[in-house]
Amino acid sequence: MLKSKIIAGIILLFGILILSACENLDLGKLSEEDINKLVVCKEPYMRFAAGCCLDKDSNAICDVDEQLNAGTIASSQSSDSKIQGVSVNQQSQATIHDQNSIKSLQDIQVKTALGSSPPPCTPQDYYIAKTSDSSKKVKYVTSLFIFSEVSDETFQGEGFFAGLADGGEVFIYADFDDNPGDIANTARKLSAYVQGEGQFSYSNDQTKTVFVTRKYDLNSQMLDQYGVCAEHNLLAPEKYYFLADQVIKIGNKKDVKIIYYKDLTFPEVKLIFSGNQIKEISNLTGTTGGSVYLFTVYLNDNKPLNIVGGTIDPKAKEILTGLMDNIQAIKGTDGYITVTAPSFQEQIYTFAGVRTGWTAFYNQVYID
Repeated sequence: MLKSKIIAGIILLFGILILSACENLDLGKLSEEDINKLVVCKEPYMRFAAGCCLDKDSNAICDVDEQLNAGTIASSQSSDSKIQGVSVNQQSQATIHDQNSIKSLQDIQVKTALGSSPPPCTPQDYYIAKTSDSSKKVKYVTSLFIFSEVSDETFQGEGFFAGLADGGEVFIYADFDDNPGDIANTARKLSAYVQGEGQFSYSNDQTKTVFVTRKYDLNSQMLDQYGVCAEHNLLAPEKYYFLADQVIKIGNKKDVKIIYYKDLTFPEVKLIFSGNQIKEISNLTGTTGGSVYLFTVYLNDNKPLNIVGGTIDPKAKEILTGLMDNIQAIKGTDGYITVTAPSFQEQIYTFAGVRTGWTAFYNQVYID
């Protein structure tokens, strides 16, 4: 009898979770302890809201939003270069919302976990960063591609093209067994070099003939087979292998100078922004993926700075709010913001609209 009551109680609690998602109720009505008992995620997944998300590198941030973090890129040499500012022609006009914009973070994540319809595939530019400035060492970084070697179909992966100052081009890749967020992180890391100063180095490059197709151009195949978009998704290995099979069928061949992303070396780069450059500071919002909080610092004569923290971190909101206050305090003064190992992102999808610009986690930001 007792066992039957326990089972009935569990079924009732699952019913409450489903109803809460359908009626936009707050998960705060259940304790974290109750949710953890009901939702058990097997590694490499972690519990987030009423579902599980991939966390392949076990850093307590859903991999779907980890592309924001360039800190996972290995860096060995330190040149301590400082970028004082990069001029831009247009400031982002993203709409600023108050902190209520993040109140439905968990509701949206719950609906996703319970199988609501996926959003339409978002258009992706061919280049995620590009410059015509002859002084830059990196000329462009493309969006992501899926590839398979022509002579050896076991050599497959995901990567992007980078244009170099000497007119050459390299293809930087990751294996399907690597952390699926790492190659996106690497692309955004290199995008920071397109916007500022600096140069990466590499070893163990090879020349290969590969079948290669842009990931965005494989959206229709992914939607037909799995009901999800290929672009902007960190996929399970079997889905990546499916995409590689599609690339072979499409048959676009290209000779590439190919480099494994772990064979890249990045010097340490710092961004320094004066308090006199600060134009406006947004309120806290979150990415539509649901696992990252962020706010944006709009700057005169530079791209915006987006400071982020994982929603799984219980102190993230408090720390980010404190940073916002500290940055507000130096606005219009000779104080400054220092950012270590920044990345750059053209499009960050948030509840407050699309953001763009420099990106750093809060532990990469220092206020003086």
